[in-house]
Formats: sequence, structure tokens, C-alpha cells
Amino acid sequence: MRIISLFFLLISINVFSQENQIFYYNATNTKVDSIDAVRFEKISYKDKKKTYQLVENYSIDGKLLGFKNYINWIIEQFDIQIYLKNGASKIFHNNGVLKSYTNFKLDKFHGKIITYYDNGQLKRDDNFLNDKFVSGRCFDKKGNEIKHFNYIIAPIYKGGEKEIHKFLYQNVKIPPRYKRLGISGNVLLKFTVLKNGKLSNLEVLSSSNKVYAKESIRLIKLLEDWIPSKIDGEFIDHSFRLPLSFNIE
Repeated sequence: MRIISLFFLLISINVFSQENQIFYYNATNTKVDSIDAVRFEKISYKDKKKTYQLVENYSIDGKLLGFKNYINWIIEQFDIQIYLKNGASKIFHNNGVLKSYTNFKLDKFHGKIITYYDNGQLKRDDNFLNDKFVSGRCFDKKGNEIKHFNYIIAPIYKGGEKEIHKFLYQNVKIPPRYKRLGISGNVLLKFTVLKNGKLSNLEVLSSSNKVYAKESIRLIKLLEDWIPSKIDGEFIDHSFRLPLSFNIE
């Protein structure tokens, strides 16, 4: 028997929905009722087929904090539709000044990434092609050019992806009947690595088997001590999509 982590995708996920929606979040980015929220997301669609999605992020008093564009995509292995970042996105500082302007193509950086300090000073001017850095310049708050640093640093489990594979293999529990009958399965999970390195918002997006779904959640909850993500030098909460394949051999 072997369990394989197929891949990591550092993206926020919006599962396919039929109607425009509003979701409320608290300070730790957990979905809550509106009375406990500090912000909300408004999800709308640009076409009748709901191929193109717009997600706008607002403070609870209605101030626009940013927006992202998405395109509907199908993961055939899990028979699930998701939305991938596609097109322009903007984030604003609390004072209303533009903080970042980013372009995506199917969840990959593609085109310009431009960021600003809260005083309006240019912080970064990068160029990407299909998720690969091409060129860029960075500046301090006074406008002086400084040594370039990476725009994004992904969350890392202490020990790296190799340690995750090792941990999953050593700790997975498969029912004897499943081993005997050779019952395999796939599970697609979502979770967030918070700024403090802890996990949050763990949920199953798709599963071919309830037993494996439950086991996947148990395993991921045991994975502690993450190094959080950074974007433009700032620690952030960052979402993972993690597909797991349980192959009985």
C-alpha cells in the first residue's frame, strides 16, 4: 500500500456555485455569521454560463479591500469544478492606496506584478511569464532601488515535501478490509496555513470514499509546524489545495 501526495497548489479555491454569494470572515479568515465578521467576500459572475467569476473583498463597513478574477476549471480526476485565478487582481491598503496589481493566467503569475507602499511609493515592478520570473526591480519607501527579493515565498512544512510524504506513509491507517479487497481512492482537501504556522479551515472538497476522506483529515491535522508564506515581504495566510491518492497494491 502506498499513499501519495500528488501535488501542492498555493491558491485560494472557490468551488463551483450556481448563484451569486456573500461570505463573511473573521480576523483569522474563518467563515462566520455576519455579526462576528470583520470582512466579507462578494462573488458574482460575468456571463450566464458562469465561466468567469469576480470575487470582491470588502471590510465590514463596505470599503473595497481588493478583487480577483477567476475562470471555471474542471479537475477530471476528482470530478470537481473549481475557479482558478485568471486575469487582473488588485489589493488596497487600509488608507485606500493601491497595494498590489497582479496578473494571472490559469493560477500562474503571467504579466506584470506591481506593488506600492501605503504612501503611494512604488515598491516592486516585476515581470512574469507562465509563473516564471523574468525581470524586476524593488524599491524602499523613499524610492531608492534596493536588492530584488522574491515576490512570493510558499508555505513550507518543516522538513519539506519529502517529510510530508514520509509522514503520511508512516502514519496512514487503512482498514484491513480495504487492504484485502484492494480498495483505492482519491481525496481533494483544502486548508490554510496561517501567519503563525498553524493550520485552519480544513475541509474535503471532493472524495471517492468517506473512509479515506476521514483519514485524510486526521492525517493533515497531525501535520504541525509550518513555516508560513510571505508575499512581498509580509507574512500572510495562504490556502493549499492538496490531492491525496490512496493506492492499495
